[in-house]
Amino acid sequence: MSGVSSSDETALCHRCGERKDVVELDRLLWCAECRRKARERAALWGWGEGIVFGAFVAAYILLVIRPTDIVTSGWVATVLAAVWIGGRLGREITYGIIRYARTGAPGADARGTPSQGREA
Repeated sequence: MSGVSSSDETALCHRCGERKDVVELDRLLWCAECRRKARERAALWGWGEGIVFGAFVAAYILLVIRPTDIVTSGWVATVLAAVWIGGRLGREITYGIIRYARTGAPGADARGTPSQGREA
């Protein structure tokens, strides 16, 4: 079974449970609004993860490298780059976790079809 109704070609969004046209759903059967919300949530988490990563880089620079005052702006730029790269990496990892580990909407199984005993 493909999870698609042959008469009207709609399926349930796996995240919110709303019936949408198949063209509007992605390969994991999430609608555009659910993907947008997941991206926003992942962006918030990503910035937090980037700041934590930047703090570790700053601590490493201060405690292990012990820079001189001559190139302070270079070390600050290094920490800012670490925050940005850590944020991007954290956002993508968090988005993947949200997409693949999140449970579906009540009433929708993994294929986006109504579960038995419930109507869509």
